[in-house]
Amino acid sequence: MKCFRTTRPQLGQALALGCGALLASCGGGPSGDGIGSAIFSEVRVIGGLGNGPGQFVKPRSIAVDRDDNVYVCDMTGRVQKFDPDGNYLLQWQMPETERGRPKGMALDHVGNIVVVEPHYSRINHFTTGGNLVSQWGTHGRERGELSIPRAVAFTPDGSAFVSEFQIVERLQKALPEMNILILAVFPRGADASNKQRQVNEGANAMISKLADGKKVHYLDIGDKFLEADGTLTRKIMPDLLHLSEEGYTIWAESIEPTLKKLMGE
Repeated sequence: MKCFRTTRPQLGQALALGCGALLASCGGGPSGDGIGSAIFSEVRVIGGLGNGPGQFVKPRSIAVDRDDNVYVCDMTGRVQKFDPDGNYLLQWQMPETERGRPKGMALDHVGNIVVVEPHYSRINHFTTGGNLVSQWGTHGRERGELSIPRAVAFTPDGSAFVSEFQIVERLQKALPEMNILILAVFPRGADASNKQRQVNEGANAMISKLADGKKVHYLDIGDKFLEADGTLTRKIMPDLLHLSEEGYTIWAESIEPTLKKLMGE
């Protein structure tokens, strides 16, 4: 996992993840050529593939506490804690994982580590030592209920903002004049015969129906990542799932015209 350390004191010891970091080494390791950033001065790789302490199996989310310790949850359903230098400190297991694994982390207003459980429609607050101190969330689509939450953020007074799969409907209710752009799930697998790619295509057929052509818009840029014959190269997705640096550039450039149009530019 790659961690980038900032050079700007006013930003504190902020950490950000690179693609190859959180997604189990999408690309290669540091090239030795420097990172060419005005913000980050250092790249440090921590962890590796595995189930042992300090290792990851498809890491999914990250959080940083007030002492710059780093917390990572992965597909094993555990949360691991590392010190600011990337040294493994401890870990704890989520209470339940039968329905699905955690995804989404944050720091709450009192410094607890918050972990989201989408498949349980539940938000958990842990101490920095891994003790569960609070748990909330009820599945549903009414006010105050959660429908597969994916991320959470907190204000200084403790108010929580939760994003979820039903976000389009909720945004429309709260902000009826907002333009919403929904992107199709990107293609994966070597070619069109890949079963996972076919699943994505089926999901896109359903997602596209959310667009109304007025305030909710749908955009499929999947073909931008593919060769003329429909194959996906490792140059764009090194593991045929996660984007490379070039892939992220294609993503940004492909949606820019639509974003400008929706923003009236």
